[in-house]
Amino acid sequence: MAILKSLNENIYFEIQLGEISYIASEKWQNVNLNFNSLWHSLNIKSYPNNENHLSYLKDQNQVKITNTGTLVLCLSPENEITNLSINIDKLLNQEIKKLSFEPLEPSFELNIKLNDALLESYIVEVWLDLTNFLDGFYLGDAIGSRFYTNKDNIKQFKHELLTSLD
Repeated sequence: MAILKSLNENIYFEIQLGEISYIASEKWQNVNLNFNSLWHSLNIKSYPNNENHLSYLKDQNQVKITNTGTLVLCLSPENEITNLSINIDKLLNQEIKKLSFEPLEPSFELNIKLNDALLESYIVEVWLDLTNFLDGFYLGDAIGSRFYTNKDNIKQFKHELLTSLD
């Protein structure tokens, strides 16, 4: 599992790598996503048989949904996890000013950029595409958050993500 935490660690975005699936010559990594903020908590579990579960907690009320959407990252012919890792390095080495990542099969969007107002901090935006998860059609992002983090938290996230591949 790979967790990207806010500076005060009360907001986080987590990617858990699951089973591998093959479609023709393509290799896909099923993922689970967890997103927690001060206002809401969201857990999406993806299973190889396409029976997926979404659990949403807000104000002590829990909603559970089961559906057949997909949450996957491509491993071949293009390895999205490796590409994300390379772009994180470029961002931390200031070769790029902003990292934008959205999987080929849209399920979430991750944007990280250096915070010009407060050096040594980064602005993270995470958006979850619940419409693709719920019905298989990408119609836009449904829920998300913006938080601040630092270089160490981003490095830890990258390390955990790559370690999860082994």
